Amino acid sequence: MAIITSFPGLSVTVEVEGKAASEFHHPIRECGASTKLEREDFDLPPDHKGRLPHVVRYIEGTPGEKFEVVIVKEPNFPERGHHLGYKLYIDGKEAGKDQHHPGYPASQWTSRVSGFISGNPTNGYREHSFRFKDLQLTDENISDEDLRRQTSLAADYGRLIVYVYNMNESGWKHSCRTYDETPEIRDPKFSEQALKGSMLDCVVIETSHPIDPPAPEKCREWNHSDPAKLPFAVFEFIYRTRTLLSAMTPQPDTKHSASENNLHNTCGTAGERGSGPMPAVELRQRYKVHRAGDGRETYERL
Repeated sequence: MAIITSFPGLSVTVEVEGKAASEFHHPIRECGASTKLEREDFDLPPDHKGRLPHVVRYIEGTPGEKFEVVIVKEPNFPERGHHLGYKLYIDGKEAGKDQHHPGYPASQWTSRVSGFISGNPTNGYREHSFRFKDLQLTDENISDEDLRRQTSLAADYGRLIVYVYNMNESGWKHSCRTYDETPEIRDPKFSEQALKGSMLDCVVIETSHPIDPPAPEKCREWNHSDPAKLPFAVFEFIYRTRTLLSAMTPQPDTKHSASENNLHNTCGTAGERGSGPMPAVELRQRYKVHRAGDGRETYERL
């Protein structure tokens, strides 16, 4: 469970096959891997002090397993707007959104995103679920244009990001839920060239099955408190396989004689500690290890 200490009562958890994913602090040597955000990227009160409300956690993406993102607002959450809303982005694409029903501002609210629905009354409907999958690499020669496109896309992959917003009161929209009839299905493949030097080793795909027609729904219109529609908090989860996570975890050294039980480090982000260390395993052969003079290591895709 990731929290931001300046906003008590708000948390985001990634659950994999029904269980909370183990979370790990953003490793010091990977400080550049998280999304770059500045003070002007947030909707914050003028008197806000301390760290930016952007928490970063590493989680294990186990190929083949389903996951969902769970957003919880507790009764003690200090409301600034009329209510709150959020948007989830997976690998740079919007993957879900919701907002707290304003009629119950003091209640606990839980929202879950595990996929989406597509279809129409004529052709039927399908429910799509998010899953982790091993990254598929191709050794085919690609054009310079495709190489630039894939390299740009890869920069957004490996991330689940939840942006949380202050919302104003708004009216109801009846039957507001619409479904994409021909959604773009996630099943990315990248060339070896595009991922040269990347720390990406798994992706999110979608699997689906037919369902009965969903019941009509009504929901609130989106009416941001902030004119620029900026979030007041950002929860970022960087997912990697266990093999690569282990390689990115700080290693013991002779100066500090660290044990596996205290191998967590922060990287200037808010929140609480991760749930524990990742056991040591072999780094995949497709990564080259670079050791700096201070003993720190970086890993490059071969």
